[in-house]
This record gives sequence, structure tokens and C-alpha cells, in this order.
Amino acid sequence: MSIKPIDFQMSIPRANEASKIRGAENQKEHAQQQNQSTAIQQQAESSLKQVQKRTQAEEVKIRKKQENERNKEKKQQSSNHNKKEENQQAKKGVETSKSSFIDVKI
Repeated sequence: MSIKPIDFQMSIPRANEASKIRGAENQKEHAQQQNQSTAIQQQAESSLKQVQKRTQAEEVKIRKKQENERNKEKKQQSSNHNKKEENQQAKKGVETSKSSFIDVKI
């Protein structure tokens, strides 16, 4: 596309206006990008400070794991309790057996 001399004379004074408009558009875009980046950064910081809610799938896994641990603890406690009772009964049995036998030497 060729420019005629008359068109060229008209475009030179308008070049300053066009550059001002384009510069304003660039600044506006830059300001919007900055605002978006600060908003995203603030959102990230606030999400770090907040307690996140667990999803239902995570809760199920945690519950199952906790139940398994509780069951193991109960089994250990019951087995320990049973062992203690057996030990106590064995001690009683030993005590009674000691008193029931009399050693006599001739």
C-alpha cells in the first residue's frame, strides 16, 4: 500500500497521538497483569494460612487406618491383660502349690 505525499503530511502529526494512545494501552495492560499477579499471590498466602478441608476419599482412608490402629491397640491391650491374669493365676497356683506340699526328710 503506497502512501501519497498528502496522506504522509497528515500522518506525521497524528503519529504522536497514536504513540500516546498505544502507550496508554500498554500501561493499562501492564497494570492489569500486576493486579492479577498480586491477587493470585494474596490468594495463595491466604490459602496457606487457612485449614484445608479434606475430601471424602481422604477421610475414608484416614478412618480405616485409624480403625486398624485402634483394633491393633485393643488386641494388644487385651492380650497384655490376659497375660497379666495368667501370670497372677500362675502366681496364685504356685503359692497354693507351695503351701499344699510338705517336704519331709527321713
